[in-house]
Order: sequence, then structure tokens, then C-alpha cells
Amino acid sequence: MLFKVVYCSLFVYSVVAVTTFINQGNRAKLFELTDNQVATLRITIPDDKLTELKYVSKKLQVEKYKYTYSEYLDKLQTSDFATISLIKGINFKTLFPGYNNLPELLSDLKIDENGFSNIDINEIKNYYDGLRNNSRSDDLPKSAIDMTNINQFLSNLDMTKVNIREIPPQLLSLLNHSDNFVEYKINNADMSFEINEEKSNFNNVTFSLGGKSSRTFNKVAYNIKIHGDNLYGRKDLRLRADYNEPTFLRTKLYCDITNRLGIPSISANYVSLYINDEYMGLYILLDIYKSSWIKYNYNEANTSSLYKCGYANNYLTAQIEGTCNNDKDEVSDTSQWKELLETLDNAQTAADIENIFDIDLFLSQVAIEYLTGAWDHFLITGNNYYMYKPQNDKWKFFEYDFDSSFGDNIERSKNLKVIITDKLNIMKKYILDYPSISFDNWVVPSHLVDILILKDPTRFETILKNIVEKVFNPKILFSHLDNLKELIKPYVQLEKTQDANGNYPGQHNRNHKDYTLEEFEANSEYTTVESLFGYRTYVEYDGIFASSNQQVYLTSLPTTATSTTISTIISVENPTEIPADPTYNCMAELLGYICCPTTITIVYDHDEYGDWGYDFAKKEWCGLTPYTKLSNETCWSKKLGYPCCNGCKIYESDLDGLWGYEKHQWCGIQPYCQEN
Repeated sequence: MLFKVVYCSLFVYSVVAVTTFINQGNRAKLFELTDNQVATLRITIPDDKLTELKYVSKKLQVEKYKYTYSEYLDKLQTSDFATISLIKGINFKTLFPGYNNLPELLSDLKIDENGFSNIDINEIKNYYDGLRNNSRSDDLPKSAIDMTNINQFLSNLDMTKVNIREIPPQLLSLLNHSDNFVEYKINNADMSFEINEEKSNFNNVTFSLGGKSSRTFNKVAYNIKIHGDNLYGRKDLRLRADYNEPTFLRTKLYCDITNRLGIPSISANYVSLYINDEYMGLYILLDIYKSSWIKYNYNEANTSSLYKCGYANNYLTAQIEGTCNNDKDEVSDTSQWKELLETLDNAQTAADIENIFDIDLFLSQVAIEYLTGAWDHFLITGNNYYMYKPQNDKWKFFEYDFDSSFGDNIERSKNLKVIITDKLNIMKKYILDYPSISFDNWVVPSHLVDILILKDPTRFETILKNIVEKVFNPKILFSHLDNLKELIKPYVQLEKTQDANGNYPGQHNRNHKDYTLEEFEANSEYTTVESLFGYRTYVEYDGIFASSNQQVYLTSLPTTATSTTISTIISVENPTEIPADPTYNCMAELLGYICCPTTITIVYDHDEYGDWGYDFAKKEWCGLTPYTKLSNETCWSKKLGYPCCNGCKIYESDLDGLWGYEKHQWCGIQPYCQEN
């Protein structure tokens, strides 16, 4: 009981200095009220429904994705053996008695007449033995089990005919990893919202599990729909934990950038969530492109021209017409939508679509996407956006889901699912120096990007300049980052506080890594945590900014369809002084570790990167050996397009020589390493 009381007293009264990052009047009242304090949101449902919620949100174990080649094969084989063990213990005929053609539907599982799988585990072992004997392959190894059949079957399963509690928990995990997630929805839930000592109550609320990939997080996402009334101008809301990153800041900062620029977009702030008086932790509160948002921004009620494009590889062509769904299931006339896609396909220049498609809005959205390294959107995955046709106006393009931005898991922007640390012949085909990636290397080719940007970048370049001048520069963005950190830090501290049973707030699973408070602090500054670039590092060194003679150089945009880069000079008043390369103080920083403070002098270990101490307060290793920049004059790998390493840790060897990996890129091992 004390645990809950402490939470409550903090949440109601924690307020920081008022900020004015976004002009008043640009957003719904809900988000202006919650700009500088964390509101309290309470959901009340029957107790048995809360128990069911915790059950249906169970997920597959989330794995790391950096391995040696041998480690990765071991991981795949272990996973396949576990899957076979699971599958062989299931009688599919008993589990799905309504399906008479299971051997055909699940052909890869080799279902016999009794309903059991007859996959031979020795065939799996022989497959992996063959891969180990062919270690020079240039391709990433794949699982021996083809899950296409079972995933397709589960995705098309009629869930209304299945008693969820009869499904084995392991199979439930497979089901939740298919496109047909187990649905959890409660109608007629009660909700209260507390802000500024005012309380709003609602007794007709739909409360449901939300998200797709976020269903794998320890803290799941939720959706809220208020019937009849509205909460300060909003009826449809989303609650996101963003548990795939340690700062709770990426989604919020992205939304604030678009809101500051006046670009039509969703908004974000923070709430502390309770379900049945059980504290669930800090959540990001977002609106969504639904009827209340459309009514507020475009003064149109009950639109039938709002389409959600939530599946990958959707680059606005007629070929993918059916992969974007109208927000209203009852809408059958999609002629306007088809006409748009056909017109976009046939267009050769921007002028061909100027009268039906809001080009400036599209370019503004994808410009922010590019600047922030948001890889799970149109430019890379063709994903996570809406299209809307206002009455008597052009089609509008809106993006959503911004957690994968500011360098978050950015390797996956090129569909890099794993990193094989000791196989240069595999990894060299991927671009690993993401902060300085050029636009033409960043974007996945599409017809729309070709005609609107690559053929003539002038318009896109102008929009990029405007975004850099008004918001995407350290002088403006960093002070806002400081204010947000001050606001949410007390709640992040509570996120990292276990209860008497050793549980963290709101976690129904323990599948994902729990980031520490120290990682929250570090990653919201300059430190890379795992594969997540520090905020300030990403903004300063992502290839967009380089300070010189009171100017900011905007780099890496193609001048024509065949060129690679240009440099366009724009002026920024009193820009932040940014060095051309990061300054390292100790050798450990090359690997993403911190330097030891002056109070730590004891050497606990020594390797290719010098002496190592241990910071017992932060519970992490730190570097003691000062950084020394080596000359590249005799660097053998420079002629191949790679720098030489400062350290001597070897990850790969080939006919050219020995290779290491530092500063997020491959580097050549210097001869002195072999001499010593």
C-alpha cells in the first residue's frame, strides 16, 4: 500500500518550469495543459479482466542481435530445437477441431493422421553442421524451419472461435508474433484524468491492447476510445511505453519538432497510468489520426477518406492499393484512393501531381524522418503513415510511431536483423556509419521519392534548411531536451524501482532488457547505449551539422538522379561549436564506454584498449588509458576506404589484412599490433 501512496503523492504535484517550445494554439487543449507536468490517468475494469490482460500479453523472448558467426548459428539451432520441442508436444487436431485440412494448411510441420508433427530433428542438426562447414558464405544464415505455413495459419485464424485459455502459452507467443495478435478489448471501462487538481471522469470507454512490434515489450501499449464525451478535445488516445529505448524521449521530441514547425501531426506528452489502482508506470500519451483529430485540424466530421498504411513496403503505388485500409470498415467506394495511386504512378514530375497531392507536407514529413534517422517510415520501410483527403483539398500525408528515431536501433534501417561481429565478408555489404549516411544511401528507391527529390532536390533542400534553422540544431533542441529530462526524471526513477516482490511497474513480461537509470541519463546525452546513439551525439554528428565560419553545412543530398552528394550552405545565428570529429578522452570511448573519473585509479583489467577501472557507483567499466590519435599516413586500409584502428582487437581477417571495429565502422588493424 505504501508503494502506491508514494507514487500518487509524487505524480500529482511534480511540475517543472513552464516551457514555450511550441506556440500555444497549435494543438488540442489536452496537450497544452500537460506540457509541463505529468497527469494521472486511471482505468478501472473488472479484476478478472486485468488478470486476462496480463495473460494475453505474453510474448516471445526478445534476443540480442550482435553475435559472432558461431554464436549466431548456435542461437538459430537452439531456437529451432526449442520450436520443434514445442510443436511436437501439440496435438493440432485437438487444439483446432474445426479445421479438417491441417496437414495441408501446416504442410511444413508434417502433421500426421493423429494430429502431431513429424519433423525430424536430425535433419535440423545436419543442416547446421553443413553451415558450420561452409563458414565462408557471404549470406546471413537462416533458420532451418520454415514458419511460413504456421504464421499464415495463425494470422488467418478466426479468434472468435478459439478459447484463448486453451492455447498453450508457448503457442500463444507464436500467435502474438504473427499479424493476428490476440485481441484484448474492454468496453464500458471507467477512466479518470487528473491535471491541475482537476479531475475528469468517463464511464463509457473502450480500453484495449495496442501496437504491433511493441507487443514484445515488457510494458505493453494501450489504446483508449472515449464514447460520447471527449478529453479536452480528444476522444481517441494511445498510451505507449517505448520500452525499446531507455529515455522515454524519442517519440516526444519527434512530435514536438513537427508541432513547433506547425506541420499537421500528432502530439505527445506524459501520464502516469493506473489500472485498478495498480501503478503501471510512466507512459507517453499520444493522439491518433482519428475523427477527433481530423475534426480539430480540418473541421470535417465523419470523414470517409482517411486511410491507414501500417504494413511495410507500401510506397504509394497502385500495386499496394489494398494494403492501406480505410479508417471506416463500412466504406466500399475507394475510387478516389485508386485514382490517387494511379496518378502518382504515372507522374513524371512534381507538376503532374501538384493539384491532388500536398507535396510540401510530404517533403516536410520525410525531411524530419531523414534528419532524425527514423527508419520505420516511408523512406525506408514504406510503413507507419496515414493518407487523408479533405473536402475540396489535396491528399495529405501524416506519419506516426516515432520511437525508432534519433539513432534507435538504426542498423535495422537496412533490414539488418543481426550483426555478425567476426565476418567482414557478410557485414561489409551493410552501411554501418549511420550518423553520416548520405540521402541516396539512406532512402529505399521509390517512384515518388525519385520524382519529388532525386530528380530535382531544390524544393526538398529548401524545406530541410527551414527545419534546421527553426528547430533541428543543437542551440534550440538541446535546451528543450534538458527541460523534458527534468520533467520526467522522477518518474523514470520510479520505473526502475522494484516492489516487494521484485517486480517493476506495469511489466507483464520479462522478455526485454530493462534499461537502467544510468542508461537513461547517458543515452539522453552523448553516450551510445547498445545500438542506440546518444541524442546529442546524433544531432551533432549525424552528417547534417558541421560548424565552420558561423555556418552550418547541410550535406549528403543528391543533386541529380545519378549524383551522390552536394553541400548547401545555410546560416544559423550563433551556431553551437561542433568539431568535425568527436573528441575522445580515453581509449574506452572508442568502444562506447565512459572514461573513469579522476577518483578512480585502480586497474582491474588490461586489453588492447589499455587499462580498465570499475565505477562501483554506476556499476560499469570505465577507461583509464588516455586517447591517442594515431597517424593515418601509413594506414594500409585507407586506400580501401576504411580508417585504421586505434586499438588491436581483431574481429576478422581476409586477403587484405586484419580488421577491427571502432566508432561504428570497420577499421584496419595497425602493424604495430602484430609487432607487440
